[in-house]
Amino acid sequence: MGFCTKCGEENQEGKKYCRSCGHELKTKQTLQTDNKEKSQLLKNCPDCNAKLAKKAKFCHECGHVLQETNILAEHEQNKKMTRNEEHKKTKSSEWTLPITLLLTALAILFPTKVISYQVEVPYTDIETYNIQVPYEDLEEYNERVPYQTTEEYTETVPYKEEQTHVELESRTKQLTYVEEEPCTVEEKYSELEPYEDCAFLGLYCTTQYKKVTKTRNVQKTCPTTKTKDVSEDVPVAKTSTVTKYKDVVKTKPVTKYRDETRYRKVTKTRIETRQREIPKKRMETRKKEVNWLFNFDAIIKYHGLS
Repeated sequence: MGFCTKCGEENQEGKKYCRSCGHELKTKQTLQTDNKEKSQLLKNCPDCNAKLAKKAKFCHECGHVLQETNILAEHEQNKKMTRNEEHKKTKSSEWTLPITLLLTALAILFPTKVISYQVEVPYTDIETYNIQVPYEDLEEYNERVPYQTTEEYTETVPYKEEQTHVELESRTKQLTYVEEEPCTVEEKYSELEPYEDCAFLGLYCTTQYKKVTKTRNVQKTCPTTKTKDVSEDVPVAKTSTVTKYKDVVKTKPVTKYRDETRYRKVTKTRIETRQREIPKKRMETRKKEVNWLFNFDAIIKYHGLS
C-alpha cells in the first residue's frame, strides 16, 4: 500500500494517481531515484557532519562557515570524472565499428566450402519421325449404269361365274306330344270318429266310434297333351354368282442396272520416315565454391573450381 504525498489518502500499490485528489503517486522506483538525486545534491558539514546542500555557505546546525574553494574543487573533480568516463566511452565506440567490419570481411572472404548443384544443359538431338505424304493414283471402281428393257409378269384378274348349289334351309313345324305333369286330385277316404252315447238321462255315457267319409287333396302325375314348334333343315337348290381369279401374263417396261468398270484419279498418302533436329535439356551435376556461412559464390576461391 502507498500514501498520497498531497492528501495522505491510502492507495493500492501500483496505481499511478490518487483516488481521492488525483495527485500523481510516486512508486518505489521513483522514490529511490529521487533519494539518489537528493543524495548527489547534498554534502556533509566538516564540523558536525550534518547534511547540507551543496550550495550552502553556512551550516544550519553549528553555524560553521563552509569554504567555497572546497565546493569548487569538488565540482571540478566531478567534472573531470564525467569527462574521463565520456572519453573512455568514445574511444571504445571508435574501435568497435572497425573491428566489427574487419571480422565481417574475414567471415565473408576467407572461409569457403564446395557444394553440388543441378543445372539444365541444352543440347541438340536428332529425332526420327514419320510423315504422311500425299500422291495421286488411278483407282478402279464399278459404277451401276441404268438401261431400259421389257419384263413379263403374271397378274391375277377377277371374273364372274354362276354356280348351282344345294343349301339346307331351316323350316318350322308343330309337333304334338304327351307329357306327364304333377296335378292335385280329390280323394275320398274313411275315418273312425269318436262320439258320446249317453243313457238314463245322461247319467251313463260311453264313447262310441263311427265311420265318416272325408275328402283330401293328393298330389299325382297326370298325362297332358302339348304342342311345340320344331325346326328342321330341308335341302334347297339355289344359284349364285361367284367371283373367281385367273392368272394373265403381261409385259411392262422396266429400268435395270449393270455394273461397268471405270477409272478415276484419287489422292492417297504414304508414310515417309524423316529426321529433324530438336533442342533438348539434360540435368548435369556441377560443383561450386561458396561462402561457408551465407552460401553465396565465393569471392576468393581456394579449391580451383571453374
